[in-house]
Amino acid sequence: MSTEPSISRDRVFRFGPFELSERQAELRKSGVRIKLQEQPFRVLVELVANSGNLVSREVLHKELWPVDTFVDFDVGLNSAIRKLRQALNDDAENPRYIETLAKRGYRFLPAVAVAVPGPPDAQRAAVSAETPVLRLVEPHSVVEELTTAEPPIDEPPFWRKKIRLWHLTVVGIALLALGVGLAWWLRPVAIRQVVAQRVTANPPDVPVTGAVISPDGKYVAYSDQTGVYIRHIDSGETRPLSLPKGFDGIPTSWYPDSTHLLLANREGPQHKSKVWKVSILGGDPQMLLEDAEQGIVSPDGSEIAFVHLGSSFYDRELWLAEADGQNARRLVERRLDRSGKETDPQSASWSPNGQRIAYIERERIPSRSASAYRFLVYTRRADGSDARFLFQDGRMESVRGANVQLLPPPLYWAPDGRLYFALRSEERGHDDAIWSIGVDQNTGEPQGQPREMLRGLGWIGGFSASKVGKRLVFWRSNASEQVFVSDFDGSSRKMSSPRRLTIDRSADFWAADWTVDSKAVVFLASGRHKIYKQELDATTPELLTEWRKFEVNLPRLSGDGSEILYAVTDKPEDASAPVDLMAVPIAGGAPRVILSEPGISDFICAKPPSQVCILGELLASGSFFYLFDLHQGKGRLVAKLPSYAHSGFSPDGSTLAIDDGTTVRFVSVDSGIVKDVVVKDWPVRKSADWSADGKLLLIASFTPAGAPVILAIDLDGNARVLLEGDRSAPFKYVLPSPDGKHGALDITTGESNVWMVENY
Repeated sequence: MSTEPSISRDRVFRFGPFELSERQAELRKSGVRIKLQEQPFRVLVELVANSGNLVSREVLHKELWPVDTFVDFDVGLNSAIRKLRQALNDDAENPRYIETLAKRGYRFLPAVAVAVPGPPDAQRAAVSAETPVLRLVEPHSVVEELTTAEPPIDEPPFWRKKIRLWHLTVVGIALLALGVGLAWWLRPVAIRQVVAQRVTANPPDVPVTGAVISPDGKYVAYSDQTGVYIRHIDSGETRPLSLPKGFDGIPTSWYPDSTHLLLANREGPQHKSKVWKVSILGGDPQMLLEDAEQGIVSPDGSEIAFVHLGSSFYDRELWLAEADGQNARRLVERRLDRSGKETDPQSASWSPNGQRIAYIERERIPSRSASAYRFLVYTRRADGSDARFLFQDGRMESVRGANVQLLPPPLYWAPDGRLYFALRSEERGHDDAIWSIGVDQNTGEPQGQPREMLRGLGWIGGFSASKVGKRLVFWRSNASEQVFVSDFDGSSRKMSSPRRLTIDRSADFWAADWTVDSKAVVFLASGRHKIYKQELDATTPELLTEWRKFEVNLPRLSGDGSEILYAVTDKPEDASAPVDLMAVPIAGGAPRVILSEPGISDFICAKPPSQVCILGELLASGSFFYLFDLHQGKGRLVAKLPSYAHSGFSPDGSTLAIDDGTTVRFVSVDSGIVKDVVVKDWPVRKSADWSADGKLLLIASFTPAGAPVILAIDLDGNARVLLEGDRSAPFKYVLPSPDGKHGALDITTGESNVWMVENY
């Protein structure tokens, strides 16, 4: 169906809470103007004017882009659509306004009312009482025009008109009084609108990493990669906290005097976690606790609740200590059952009267292709007794592999007696909403139902509230995981500065593999139901395959690149449930089951001419690595470790590398010979992937100063830095292309700032 020209008439379009005016060249939402650049505005008019119909990319190019800008058209249109979705708060995955029809164009979805003014004054006299034409445009329907004009009628006698006006006035007053009475009688319970205001304005390359408000409500202590700052909320005056050079702290709690703070940091090559006490008036920090994080001071300042860290990331317990760090004792321990399900405490908060502690337990199920988590909220007395379950988030959160950290939801027991927490929004995968529930401070029992207070762009990092002034402060981030590409420079033995491949901030993307010709990256989108590929010189991805029913994990290509391998399970919460390893032709076709077993955690195939593949299984008894064939299934055992480890398979299929964080084990697939090497000076490692020539192991790590790096490690354990990045954008891993010229990186980017709600 053809579309009609857009900017040739003066119209006002209304849809939902929005109003789009051609004459004013502006978009308004509930009367508030939303800033739009010219080209996105013109695209929106074109789409809205043809609501319900496909507007092809060719039509948009012909009508809105000059002929001589053909080369930049795709970039410009994609940028315009992205800006429109931001302005409309729309989601590309679940659109309410703009639907993308792959490789064809776009369709505007909601009904649109269009007001078109009548003819100019000179013509209007000739047509008498013409009034504006109203059109209600429904998607996929024929447009009908309705006019509100009426034919002229004779005037009644003056006395009759006067009587009629008097009667109408009396009737109008009576109806108005009746309406007011009914409205008051049937009035709904007023819902107070909560508005958040931004406190800091850090740019994306300097994100806020933590923030807490002082008990007196005057100050916010916040941190970023440049230091710790104290900001006076009302005046905006900000000054850095005096700290030793190289000290990177994150504020976690104030003392009741609003003068002293607790800071958490990681020090030295081992990144040892510590909790410190510092005065905002000056002086050196005082170290209180080691192997500790998230220190929270009790309301009277006599005790500190903190998370005690064991030998591994998952070894976490909730402890208490006196205000000077002495007499530390366990409050909630980590638990591990026979099925491999782990339960460990995360964030905690004191009740306003200091009698109880609320805390979150993370329940982790490792025996599947992606570690699954459920968060449960409890309270218990400060002496450890009387544990009470409050509620749980029934949805499972999944993480690709077991090497990706999932931040626990924040929790805060505010002075008003309500427990504040964050939940992921159902409508948009990136958004957290702030909720609260009343909790009895003495019994720990819930009071009433949870209620949503505020939702906004991004995930919530932490809460704190003042005892004076009814101020609730939180920091939130709109960071997302994106795919970047870097080039390997053979002469300098370095990697180039990464350039962004994916540009859609409405979803997280995880690089999964390369096509065999090294021209495109295959990646998985958040929601785990869609797999895409994108050419290196393209600005938009191509959908390869999607699943409606199951959550997809670990998509990889077969050695020859003809099939996509992936894992699915319909019971992610059941550690004993089988995980199906599937294969589907990359060109399209019916999927097939390769094998079905519990605990499938990884799989990777060597490159041709080798046809060897490795299957990883993570069970309660340890990690197991087997040979497997795409048609014959699982073969013999190659290696076994007592716990989870990162693994990589050499391109020629000869060597399996297993990194448990302390030692890299190289295992010969044919002979079974094992060579263990220790990587000096790099104790924190996050991945294990081989270079294209099979001579080096590529691992993501951090410098002692916290900067992300990509390391190249040879078979003797010698390491050198290939790429160093910014602390605000950490690397997760790098996947080299088959030709050895490029590397696909998973990098987290986005803005993070402090926000505040008053009179909550």
